[in-house]
Amino acid sequence: DGDELHVCISLHSAETIRYLLEFNAMKLQLQKGIVKEKLGADQPEDEEESSPPYVQYNEVLSKQVLGPHKSDFDFFRVYGKTATRSGKGTILSGQQRIRLVYKYINRRLDLDFA
Repeated sequence: DGDELHVCISLHSAETIRYLLEFNAMKLQLQKGIVKEKLGADQPEDEEESSPPYVQYNEVLSKQVLGPHKSDFDFFRVYGKTATRSGKGTILSGQQRIRLVYKYINRRLDLDFA
């Protein structure tokens, strides 16, 4: 009936991801290994309550953990990667990417009115 709008978007650019993470003050989940390795907390993996924490994406944390010449993006590349089909890994899961893109578009376009 002609009232549809089809949009194809991908979010792979490291610069764009960094901008959107900082702008939205996103929290990313750490990998399970970091909890034991860096924090010394032994969480049983078979318990649902033993989930790695979410940490707000920021520059200060990375410098404390990795050293003064590292960035927040370096930190989550090491400790927050989400597995992908290609095996490369990404700091954002597919769900998080969709949420960021939706927020970005929704701020610039009234989807309810359109």
